[in-house]
Amino acid sequence: MSTASHDVPARGTRPRNRRQLIVQAAAELFTDHGFPHVSMGDIAGAVGVGPSALYRHFPGKQELLGEVLVTRMASFASRVADAVNDDDPLRALAVATLEHRDFGVLWERESRHLQDSAHRAINQGALDVLGSLHTIVDAQQPGLGPQAAELRSWTTIGVLMSPSFHHIELQGSELVALLAEMVGAAMRVPPTPDAVEATTHPSPRSGQSRREQLLAAAIPLFAEHGYQSVGIEDIAAAAGLTGTSIYRHFEAKNDLLVAAMTRGAEWLRLDLSRALARTTTPEAALNELAASYVGLVIDQPGLISVLLSETAHLPDSDRTRILKEQRGYIAEWTHLMALVHPGQSPDVARVRVQAALSIANTCARNARLRALPGLAGELQAAVGAALALAQV
Repeated sequence: MSTASHDVPARGTRPRNRRQLIVQAAAELFTDHGFPHVSMGDIAGAVGVGPSALYRHFPGKQELLGEVLVTRMASFASRVADAVNDDDPLRALAVATLEHRDFGVLWERESRHLQDSAHRAINQGALDVLGSLHTIVDAQQPGLGPQAAELRSWTTIGVLMSPSFHHIELQGSELVALLAEMVGAAMRVPPTPDAVEATTHPSPRSGQSRREQLLAAAIPLFAEHGYQSVGIEDIAAAAGLTGTSIYRHFEAKNDLLVAAMTRGAEWLRLDLSRALARTTTPEAALNELAASYVGLVIDQPGLISVLLSETAHLPDSDRTRILKEQRGYIAEWTHLMALVHPGQSPDVARVRVQAALSIANTCARNARLRALPGLAGELQAAVGAALALAQV
């Protein structure tokens, strides 16, 4: 496992900021490899100490993850609060995001591993961020009701978290300017009629085979708790079956994950083919893709969570295949963007696409937001704004 990017103190020394170095090394390792794949020994090695020295600062890995996430949330919330009174609040939000670029992955992927006390601190920090963003939204689009303003605060979070999921760098301050533009666009999306709905992907609720019952039970468990924290018995119990019966349909737990990932990749590929077949212009195809993807994440939030967070647990050959499918899917969006905005660089197009997908992922995986009337139409409009598409 690679070590952290900062300078590692020489063994035998006791730097005064050792606790801070431990937290920074842990954050980098959790971001790069995922919480389940990092040991306390890995973290100790990254800061040049033995495991026993690490335990003098943190009793366990969960407590260390809590420190990483709580401190980062507090720092990010403080910077977002500062943006409220900044002369250019949109640019201030973009700068704050890039200063906390690893936070999106850590928050969205690793917070499910937190202890209750850390969860409460993170939730309070999220409320603080939302409150600050609500104030900025009110200034960008006065007169919105509380529900519409809150949703725009969440779509803004989707934009702000998106750089955490890619490593694209633009010249000079171009990335800051682009993020600020997309944040403003998300905040200023006009309210859409409640009747606007997205393409849906209904899940069968009756008449399922045993195999489908097991898959339907496994996906939300993997999404909520993480693949490694879910046992065969948990999946069987959720499906109303005995633990041993699962092996008549899947040889191992990993086969369930492969089946879920394959289904998600196939759905994305099918939706892409349909969008291209149904439309005659690149802009219409992008709008169709936006509607289809929003429908998928609203109907299948667990599946999207698994696609985004569990690829590291796949066997090598399946992981290579699934990642290739995901990159190919994003590449098709980027290709369409090049046709719609021919003067735009490929990197700018990719940043916009990542922000658009992050908006949908962030909002549609929030159970309370999914209950809002007209969410599909609102998210389609926000995705279109991130892509700089004309309102339809």
